[in-house]
Amino acid sequence: MGCSMRKRIASLLVSLLLAVGLMPFPGKVAAQNNSGIQVRMPTGALETWNNVAFTATGRYGVVAPSEPRPGDIDSFSGQYLYAFNPETGLITDRYVVGPQPSRTAIHRVTSQVAVLHHSAEPETLGAVCLSFLALTGEGRFNRSSNIFSGLPLPIRILLPDAIGAQQPATEVLDKIWLHPQLPIAVVSNRASVFSYSLTTGKMLGSMRILSPEQFSQGWHISDFDVNVQTGRIAVLNRSVQTGFNLSFGQMAQSGSLSLLSETLRVVDTVGDESNVALNSSGTQAFVAASGSGLLYRFSIVGNSVSTVPLPLLRETPAEAVDTPLIVTCFGNDELLAIQKPGHIQKPGHIQKPGHVTLLREVNGTLTFVAEQSFGSPLTNLNFDPAGNLGYVGTLDGHVYQLQTETGELNELSVPLADALSLTFDGNNRRLSVSTNGAVSPQGFNTSAIHLLEIK
Repeated sequence: MGCSMRKRIASLLVSLLLAVGLMPFPGKVAAQNNSGIQVRMPTGALETWNNVAFTATGRYGVVAPSEPRPGDIDSFSGQYLYAFNPETGLITDRYVVGPQPSRTAIHRVTSQVAVLHHSAEPETLGAVCLSFLALTGEGRFNRSSNIFSGLPLPIRILLPDAIGAQQPATEVLDKIWLHPQLPIAVVSNRASVFSYSLTTGKMLGSMRILSPEQFSQGWHISDFDVNVQTGRIAVLNRSVQTGFNLSFGQMAQSGSLSLLSETLRVVDTVGDESNVALNSSGTQAFVAASGSGLLYRFSIVGNSVSTVPLPLLRETPAEAVDTPLIVTCFGNDELLAIQKPGHIQKPGHIQKPGHVTLLREVNGTLTFVAEQSFGSPLTNLNFDPAGNLGYVGTLDGHVYQLQTETGELNELSVPLADALSLTFDGNNRRLSVSTNGAVSPQGFNTSAIHLLEIK
């Protein structure tokens, strides 16, 4: 899951560097004074992998701080899932899901919440769970068995282990994909892909990608993507020693999964936590490799592959393994963004600032549009529905709006203490920025979510 030892060390180093003022910042343009609403976390500390999710209407949001906050007297600190009202900044409810929650998602139709976390039960302590909770129209999690409410009770699922299906998993891919119309969730234990019913918790389908032998030899699922229109699934499999390949599958309307094909192994280094991105028609899949600085475009129908060189994304062999490259298709597939989040300085590695490259497809050929480098590592990159604007933050607290036509940056707010994660609510033109540097009325640092209104 997202709570690896490397991430914990990186998070501590971020806090230290911010405290002593050693992290640079781009300073491209003057900042706008856009402080917005602030949602303070009553307990727990947010991390870079704790995302915010909004309901389809934007009326409520949810977040799950994954670590206990120093000084918290609540024994469940770092185990709560919070619901909040973004108009007022008030917490509307909280629910104990379990230790180290990370990824959250909200279904656009049913408003059911999915969250990955660990088990606190003695017999399954440390196992990874997937929980589903119904969020009411009042922003509260449904706990009642009243049949007239029409809402399901909380469901907790123990995900199967990558090697032994009879054992619960202790590590999974930190990702939840929810179907925008059907009550289906898709997750992975890094060897297989599973689909579950949001209403019953029943497993609807499973797709074994890597055998126990391959998994034991260092192959792992790094990411997957699902195309809603076609039901096509692309799975990125990587090995630090031998390269990567893609597996393609199909998801039926019932949620059942079937494996269709896989590509030949590519001898190149794909960084940890890199992704695979399908275009809107599900006919092409994109992967960026930090070992060569190449963007790979796989044609699923024609079973072919082409590459686009991106020299600024290339890393040394030692750095490439830990340098993720994130590809996003947007703007009706006319535009691609490749993000190199970068990382802070750590033992054996120099500090790597963030970088974003924009490409446009013209008559089937990907052409360069713009690129932007930053003086600090980046948060996740978000885009508005039309694809005209992107939003990105830096770990030293700067939040930018990116013009996708030109690559021009505009700073959206005065610098925050830090920026750990961004979520753009396109329906309400609202951007959430998670931070650990907010100051409480008592004078100590606390986690909070800044909600910036986008004009």
